[in-house]
Amino acid sequence: MKLFLCLLFILPGLLRAQQCDYNIQAPSFAANLTRANQTLESSMSVSRGSSSTPNCGTARIYTGKGQANSYDRRAYSGGNSVPYNLYSSINLGNPLKDYPEAVAGEYIEVFMSSSNAAVPVTAYVALPNLDTIFSTPPGVYTDVIPFHYYAVRSNGSLDLQTSRYVTISIQIPRFAELSLVSQNAPHDAAATQYIMDFGALETGKERRADLIVLGNVGFGVLMSSQNGGRLVNGVSHVQYRLQIGNGPQLNLSPAGNQYQVIQRPTATTLAGSRYPLNITLQNVPTSLATGAYEDVITITVQAW
Repeated sequence: MKLFLCLLFILPGLLRAQQCDYNIQAPSFAANLTRANQTLESSMSVSRGSSSTPNCGTARIYTGKGQANSYDRRAYSGGNSVPYNLYSSINLGNPLKDYPEAVAGEYIEVFMSSSNAAVPVTAYVALPNLDTIFSTPPGVYTDVIPFHYYAVRSNGSLDLQTSRYVTISIQIPRFAELSLVSQNAPHDAAATQYIMDFGALETGKERRADLIVLGNVGFGVLMSSQNGGRLVNGVSHVQYRLQIGNGPQLNLSPAGNQYQVIQRPTATTLAGSRYPLNITLQNVPTSLATGAYEDVITITVQAW
């Protein structure tokens, strides 16, 4: 008589992966860089289907490295690139990573208590400010990040369900900004008004200031005078002349006309390009009426 003993082994790694029928909405992300650091939301959503098994209520989302093949992620335009990164929290910390490298805080966990109910998913995109990448050319920089969705079993093991690829688009705008400051003062983007007080008006009296333009492309500067290059008090007026650097004296007449006074074909340094302004009073009549004499010069910069 022979006895046959049959032993059946089931290896955990060979268990059939559960199918959770996840429904995922993962739109592309796009943002413009500014002169301030930004942390913006990339919003997605996930729901589980009604046929899902009981182990489908918790999902973990892991993220790949992108084109940089590094967790120091970068978006590219040709041979140029812009740094950025993805995080699970607006407080940042460690960037999001892929399985199995990611530890707690480096993946996103989602709880779906009921089927067919979309649960929001948020990844936070940390962007640099324009100053830190000032020499990088304007344009749209892109990266493609895979988001891998895993179901978490009751025993803590993971089953890969599906992946979505999210395009990250980061635009460096063409920009130019100006400031009006006292002589030799640094650029200040908030300094867009400057008062030149001549006190008692006298022929040949001068006042000076600096116009600074900061631009990552070439630009033109336009000027116009509210009173056509004259300080006005009622029907009385005093003519003045404006000079930029060592250039010729400019006449901003007639009133309201725009004149291009500066042209620059290339970007500036981060300190900006400085243009000294000198305003000189012309013939001041001895019988000038008393009172305050004013004009307003409007200065406009246009990025090319």
